[in-house]
Amino acid sequence: MQAKRNRGVWGVPMTIGVLMIIGGVFALGAALFTSIASVFYIGASLIVVGVVELVSGFRLHDRGSKLALVAAGIVASLAGILLLAQPLHGLATLTLLLAGYLFASGLFRGLTAIAVRYAGWGWDIAYGLVSLLLGAYVTASWPISSAWVVGTLVGAEILARGIAMVAASLALRDVEQDAAFAR
Repeated sequence: MQAKRNRGVWGVPMTIGVLMIIGGVFALGAALFTSIASVFYIGASLIVVGVVELVSGFRLHDRGSKLALVAAGIVASLAGILLLAQPLHGLATLTLLLAGYLFASGLFRGLTAIAVRYAGWGWDIAYGLVSLLLGAYVTASWPISSAWVVGTLVGAEILARGIAMVAASLALRDVEQDAAFAR
């Protein structure tokens, strides 16, 4: 009885995965739109987080925790408001932050791989070099790179998750078929 009820559960994740692939391709094709939409999403999220922190802070009785949460709530809310009020400036700032992250991450990974030389360290050197070069390129082409960097990264993430979800649903389908064949 249980096997009949669970038959065909792979279809829903497959559908979601295909829709994510389509959305990822659209996001990559409309990188500027995706970048600006991401800024609005981040700005709105920061405002929500800020309000939650403010409410939580005002409900606390411990003075130190209260002050920390209220201060964090004010900073998050102000950052969100600034992103919503000046989305292009916010996008330029996010692009520089991402470039800095790529550069620092690549440098750290490459130096760690050279220093420790663990199994597969050559791959981490290659990753580090690519990340360093991407960070340098994004910085060198800033502010023009602001038009595509965030949107391209978001689109690539959506596309990759969609592909992973389709692959997982196909594996689930194979397991279901093997279970049905075994009966």
